[in-house]
Amino acid sequence: ILDDDATPDVLLGDFIVTVGGDMVCDVTLSNPSSVMITVDLATEDETAVAGADYPATTGTVTCVPGEAAETFTVPTTSDALDEPDETLTVAVTASTGTVGDTSDTGTGTILDDDATPDVLIGDVSVTEGGDLVFDVTLTSASGGTITVDLATADGSATAGADYTSSTGTVTFTPGDTAETFTVSTTGDLVDEQDETLTVSVTGSTGRVGDTSDTGTGTILDDDDAPDVLIGDVSVAEGGDLVFDVNLTNPSSSTITVDLATSDGSATAGSDYTSTTGTVTFTPGDTAETFTVSTTGDLVDEPDETLTVAVTASTGTVGDTSDTGTGTILDDDDAPDVLI
Repeated sequence: ILDDDATPDVLLGDFIVTVGGDMVCDVTLSNPSSVMITVDLATEDETAVAGADYPATTGTVTCVPGEAAETFTVPTTSDALDEPDETLTVAVTASTGTVGDTSDTGTGTILDDDATPDVLIGDVSVTEGGDLVFDVTLTSASGGTITVDLATADGSATAGADYTSSTGTVTFTPGDTAETFTVSTTGDLVDEQDETLTVSVTGSTGRVGDTSDTGTGTILDDDDAPDVLIGDVSVAEGGDLVFDVNLTNPSSSTITVDLATSDGSATAGSDYTSTTGTVTFTPGDTAETFTVSTTGDLVDEPDETLTVAVTASTGTVGDTSDTGTGTILDDDDAPDVLI
């Protein structure tokens, strides 16, 4: 009796599994055989890497006479890395028995189950003149390289005056989740409110999720609120006493200072004009004046004094207790005695 059945070929099925599960490859003969057939199989890397994504696996399946279907199992390795789905192949390395074509391969796909990482930027504060060091992190590790482009933007702080406008790129190598981005701030002598700027993502490469997070940098002012100083001054009677009114350091906001005269040995109305008024310091201004008119006469008398003091102020100021002394210099000769 002449056999008219073809020698069986070995066929390997494709297979898919979520990372951490077992891949089961169907090994079949195209038709049964009357003799025992053994097939040696081995895994080969494609995008998946043996030792990292799965253990390199070899094995032998045996089809007894009349049997045409067996399986070959390859375990996979779970991890916390976000990465593309990866593949490997199973191929025949040897066989016994009467077999036909053994060139077929099976492709195994390992499905990644890790979330694509989001980019987070932490808030940070520093005293003016220092560096703002922002923490830039990924919510989970990636199996590939990720780059993130960052840039500053003004809040209440102004680039060029309060900090250096900055752009840059941070690079996360595979498995890395934490990098930093540094922005330099500018110290000054101006009393001002704490000021802010923001850092945000302007671009990225690699597999990333949400990049909408921003980090706020707060520049802490280290300058004291300015004190008000009133200088002493003297003038010959009949002239104007021009008092220097100064702030010890500039302010970023407008400051007003109300002033008023009071008698010392001089008497308002007879020796000088009782005077009140307000001086205004615009942002950055530290020097103004306050004028008091004196009264000339023909009376020989000692030099006389009055004071100028702060009665109220607006804006952020420190000590306002200083006073200025105005001295009215007598310019009349001592009287001669005539008989």
